[in-house]
Amino acid sequence: MSEAAALWAACLADPADDTARLVLADLLRESDDPDQQARGRFLWAGVTAARWSRDNDVIDDPLNGTSQRELRTLVGPSPGCPLI
Repeated sequence: MSEAAALWAACLADPADDTARLVLADLLRESDDPDQQARGRFLWAGVTAARWSRDNDVIDDPLNGTSQRELRTLVGPSPGCPLI
């Protein structure tokens, strides 16, 4: 089993644990494949959003610069969705 496959399995086995998800996000963001990079940024953004509250600043991470165009490419068109 590859490292990425093991991390995906760990994420699915314990969805409440952010550690495996963040490690997987880093692995994907460091990939040469733009689709994998977008998936990594998407995972990282999900963990960050779940941790964010109005009392905290959003974590500043230059690798999280996912554009709407990249998200649209990753997830496809979303009619009626104001974000994409």
